[in-house]
Amino acid sequence: MSWRLLYQRLLDQTVEFVVESEVVRLTDDGVVVRHVVSGRESTLPGIATVVAACGGRANDGLCRELRRAAPGLEVHLVGDAAAPRQIERAIYEGHMAGRAI
Repeated sequence: MSWRLLYQRLLDQTVEFVVESEVVRLTDDGVVVRHVVSGRESTLPGIATVVAACGGRANDGLCRELRRAAPGLEVHLVGDAAAPRQIERAIYEGHMAGRAI
């Protein structure tokens, strides 16, 4: 819900975003990236830090353990434990699970 504020603050600090690209390799000259649609490679020189956002993965281990240990227990799986998603959706699911109790 605060991504716009964070995004603006990063832009104000002259952070550049490289999107729809994947890191191919790190070299002494910089980071070589490939655009995922065109396949074109380019080198980003003078990179000090690389932050990779590689997607999320559900972590439902606790839910499975609870269901196995206490079959009669009502367990609701919501948010990123069910599947990675936007925060608004996770909040809605949590709200609906709370109302169901």
